[in-house]
Amino acid sequence: MGIPNLKTVLYANAIFCSVSALVILIFSGLLAQYVIDLPVLVFIVLGIGLMAFALDVFFAACKAIPSRGKALYIFFADLSWVILTPIAMLLLTDKITGLGNFLLLDIAIIVGLLAVFEWVGIGKLN
Repeated sequence: MGIPNLKTVLYANAIFCSVSALVILIFSGLLAQYVIDLPVLVFIVLGIGLMAFALDVFFAACKAIPSRGKALYIFFADLSWVILTPIAMLLLTDKITGLGNFLLLDIAIIVGLLAVFEWVGIGKLN
């Protein structure tokens, strides 16, 4: 099994972001209570922003050939998420539960893998 092409990776990213955004929006109260002790509004804003990003990624994937600039923007957004996750975990140590740390690390690993595949796909663009 080879590395998926850029369009496939972008579709996977859009699906992951959409599902994550819906979970955040639907369960924002539970997340605030059991994962990260922050106001529910923070989760709602995060969910809306993540859904907007998911739509942007989806529309980029719908192109016959995704634009290099858009793919780089998505790659750097994902890379930023991965880099900022441990920083957020350190800054919010007193607010994050064990479950929160587990979920944040899992999400960062998934996003990091997507970023690696995006980088490879960007390298294959003409």
